[in-house]
Amino acid sequence: MAGAKEVQSVHPFTRWVAGLSSPMSLTDQRAAATRISHLMLTTVFVATVCGYFIGNVHTAFFAVAAACGVSLIVWGPNWYQNEDPDQRWCDENEVKKYYETLEQLRDEAKQKIIDELESKGEKKRN
Repeated sequence: MAGAKEVQSVHPFTRWVAGLSSPMSLTDQRAAATRISHLMLTTVFVATVCGYFIGNVHTAFFAVAAACGVSLIVWGPNWYQNEDPDQRWCDENEVKKYYETLEQLRDEAKQKIIDELESKGEKKRN
């Protein structure tokens, strides 16, 4: 079997665990941000009301800290690992052309400012 190719494959569970630290898709980021905002606002409101009636401000503090911990565990890792249809990858030539045009426009603007300052300096001398 010397001529046979050795096929290396990664176990699906290993691939899934490695994907937990991969970047989230923009759709998942928006969903996580919305859920975290709702969780935090609800927690602050309910904990403040409960803390007022109990007469202990620490209730609100610990509830918000617990909500931060829960949101970090629930929405921190990339559980869904969805593809991102919102991201568009640019062609390298387009990116290079963009920066060349940007540099050209900056140089033109810089030269225009220098010319205006020099012309004002000549007017003051005369």
